[in-house]
Amino acid sequence: HVAGTVGARDNTIGVVGGIAIPQVTEFVHGFVAGAKRATPRVNVLVDYSDDFLDASKCAALARRQIARGAGVVFNVAGGCGLGTMRAAADAGVWAVGVDSDQSFLGPHVLTSVLKSFEAGFAEVLRQVEANRVRTGRDTVLTMRAGSAGLGRISPKVPRSLVAQVEELRRRI
Repeated sequence: HVAGTVGARDNTIGVVGGIAIPQVTEFVHGFVAGAKRATPRVNVLVDYSDDFLDASKCAALARRQIARGAGVVFNVAGGCGLGTMRAAADAGVWAVGVDSDQSFLGPHVLTSVLKSFEAGFAEVLRQVEANRVRTGRDTVLTMRAGSAGLGRISPKVPRSLVAQVEELRRRI
């Protein structure tokens, strides 16, 4: 919640996910948990498009969330999520991108949640070089290992809030 900035609304945010598979629902649960930690009484609207490609499906869900008061909508739907981003721009509310830095889509982009698999590949290569490849187990890619993070944060976000985000990031 970014008080006093364009599109800020009454403690309601939205998440538009693609297909409810673990890779998507984990992002959704993490976003909801973070929002509730920051603002315990936040109302989080969650919808799934059952699609990763059709931007019109995500746009329709985002418009519905915005009509219900969402001042921020989070795209967790790949190409379909471009509809979420467009709906936010059209309504003058914040959008949060996913996977790569989507700030190029416009000034309505609050930030983006970044995923990078490079750290995982680097770990596997280290294991191969050391002749210690571990099989039969998952490798957990973390923020600390450089596998997740935030993209460009809108310059409309107060510096004091950006500093708080940076402090939380350091503690993760």
